[in-house]
Amino acid sequence: MTTARGFTLNVTWRGRTYNVATQSSDPALEEMGRAVAEATGAAYDTLKLLVTGKKRTLAPAQETALRASEAGKSNLLSWR
Repeated sequence: MTTARGFTLNVTWRGRTYNVATQSSDPALEEMGRAVAEATGAAYDTLKLLVTGKKRTLAPAQETALRASEAGKSNLLSWR
């Protein structure tokens, strides 16, 4: 979800839900991944992003420059 102040992502990790926000309204996957890792305590280099309509996962640590809009940010399902 994009807001006037940035990008907010609702993440469920190990049964808990986190609201993760970034400064940018269209953040790079690296920025989103680091924000998720900080909020959840998950290891940044192991995060995977699931996107509706795609048959593969996106790894923020490996696709650092890809922007949320290019990854299908409006259809984000979850981080694992």
